[in-house]
Amino acid sequence: MSPANVELTDGWYSIQAAFDKPLLALLTAGRISVGCKLCMCGAELVGMTHATSPLEVSSSVVLKVSANSTRRAHWDSRLGFQHIPPFSCTRLCGLFSDGGRVSCVDVVVQRKYPLLWVEKTPGRSVIRNSRAEERVARRFTHEREQQLEKLYEKLCKDLEAEERSGQEGKVTRRFGRLSAQDLGDLCTGSQLYKAASTVADPEDFEVRLSEEQQSLLCQFRRCIHENQQGELRERLNKALRDDEQGSLQRSVSPLLCVRLVGLHSPLSKEEGMGTILSVWRPSDDAEHMLEEGNCLRIFSLNVSAPRVRRCSGSVQLTAMRTTRYQPLPSKGSIGKALFQPRQVSDFGDLERSCSKLDSVFSEIDIVGLVVLCTDVQRDSRASSQSAGCTVYLANESHQLVSIRLWQSLEFCAVEDILVPGNVVASANLQWSTRQVGMPTLRSNDMTVFSLNPRPQHLRRAVQSLNSTLQSDRSSYIQTMADCAQHVMELRQQPNSFSLSPPEINRHQLPTTSTPRHPGKHKPDDVTPPVEQAIASLKRRRSSPYLKSIPSPPPLSELPFDVSPSVRKGFRSPFAQNDS
Repeated sequence: MSPANVELTDGWYSIQAAFDKPLLALLTAGRISVGCKLCMCGAELVGMTHATSPLEVSSSVVLKVSANSTRRAHWDSRLGFQHIPPFSCTRLCGLFSDGGRVSCVDVVVQRKYPLLWVEKTPGRSVIRNSRAEERVARRFTHEREQQLEKLYEKLCKDLEAEERSGQEGKVTRRFGRLSAQDLGDLCTGSQLYKAASTVADPEDFEVRLSEEQQSLLCQFRRCIHENQQGELRERLNKALRDDEQGSLQRSVSPLLCVRLVGLHSPLSKEEGMGTILSVWRPSDDAEHMLEEGNCLRIFSLNVSAPRVRRCSGSVQLTAMRTTRYQPLPSKGSIGKALFQPRQVSDFGDLERSCSKLDSVFSEIDIVGLVVLCTDVQRDSRASSQSAGCTVYLANESHQLVSIRLWQSLEFCAVEDILVPGNVVASANLQWSTRQVGMPTLRSNDMTVFSLNPRPQHLRRAVQSLNSTLQSDRSSYIQTMADCAQHVMELRQQPNSFSLSPPEINRHQLPTTSTPRHPGKHKPDDVTPPVEQAIASLKRRRSSPYLKSIPSPPPLSELPFDVSPSVRKGFRSPFAQNDS
């Protein structure tokens, strides 16, 4: 059905309406019919260039209605403009990705992610974290200052060359010493400046001037200098505007992402995961209100289909200029019941859970000791910034976890953090099921690595691990690094720990925390690579020491006296009875 066939009225005047796809589907299904009353918020008038009478509106003017801001009204509702919308806020599960903007939602902020910086370059966009952006901004500022200095010097030379070329056509005649009467006749700055440039001795000329004449000459020279500087600024601004390659300017915008969950009991697991709200160029008030655990009523949001993997819901929200945030202190008890605070994941839980990890929002926060950093082998044509790396973390229980970074350490500005020997707190990691043998996580744009984290749950875990690993940390790092190297060697071998999902489920593999009994060992049991690597490493290290121990001397026979009765021959008791 065409949107032009829908006509709305408030009881006095009528107007043609343009429905979006969800509303047209409801119209076709019979959910919206002639005589139904609709409550609409944020409707847009399309085709109106100037104010006019409702009776004189042309047929090209339509009222654009969005499904996310439209609800059926009660049969006895009053028609016309409403100061307060009569329907409640929209649930997140009821939003359509192609249903336009939503007028109002009640949500609780579950996660607030770190601020990102998006730089738009010709052909692509680059996303950086705050540390990387500060580094890039400093380098760009330094290079920009050097380029501006070179450009300024070039413009000054061009301006001086133009002035010299303009004066070459004029015949400059040098006069001798001017008389006192001639000096008295010079009463303007231009006359004094012209006379000073034509006399044979300019210094003697300025000394003979009166204080008033010297002041006029200085003012005129100051005006000439200001005009030259103004001309230089105009040429410099023109050069900046004509900078097509963008070598002197950057287009960078801050982006804040938060995860929202509807302020009501979730109807399904997907609804409980919530959705992502993107706020471009957030203000200080918006950052303050969008804290984890806050209950908010947000007005005027744009709804679209999710474009990123981290958005687990069916829609993605984007704040606009007209977006407003209103706190809801009255619903704090409901928000506390729905809010799920962050927790530090244990290495053993990651090994036991494997691919069936049941973490909140599929995000993991861990704290571990960095023992090894290796580069990911990629195509030789890939740039140094796109070359990834793998970081191996260990805890105090000889357990390993690998983290895959899809960018280099320098690009993420964490090369001074992910150093072997540092206890690092990692937040907002995601589970990866591509590797077998040890828990493998992957980082994304939201991942944060820190030595001194601000969140209390990460700070306590870092302090606890530092206190546990105070003594003999270097030998422990070397041991776990060798274990990680051994696991990588085992992975590279054919048919080693590369079991396909149909044959063996990783969730059923034993872990290092499971006690092993030799008597109860099954033939089809598989030893975890980390445990096997530790045992193999101990055998290799103990083998040279055992070989260095000399063989013991031969044992001598024990001297003892033999009783005469023992020397007698054996006589069977049956033979004695027969005799």
